[in-house]
Amino acid sequence: MEIPKSKAHGAKRKAFKVVKGDVKAQYTRSRDYLQAVLDTNPGSRYIVTTRRLEKHQSQKTRFHTMYMCLNASREGFINSCRS
Repeated sequence: MEIPKSKAHGAKRKAFKVVKGDVKAQYTRSRDYLQAVLDTNPGSRYIVTTRRLEKHQSQKTRFHTMYMCLNASREGFINSCRS
């Protein structure tokens, strides 16, 4: 049985989507991730910035940058440097 390359490519793309999920949808869940980080690691800092694209028709803001500092990592770094 022969499978055309276009069918194999389409099946591979669908499989990757199932495994990796929808990339665009993951950005909308960043606030949920923030809450999970803060619940499990109090004292952590998490900053997400968004911006509105001037040349784009949509008025929705878009993900721009993300900064995350886990408190456990920060404390470990500070304590190991002061020893």
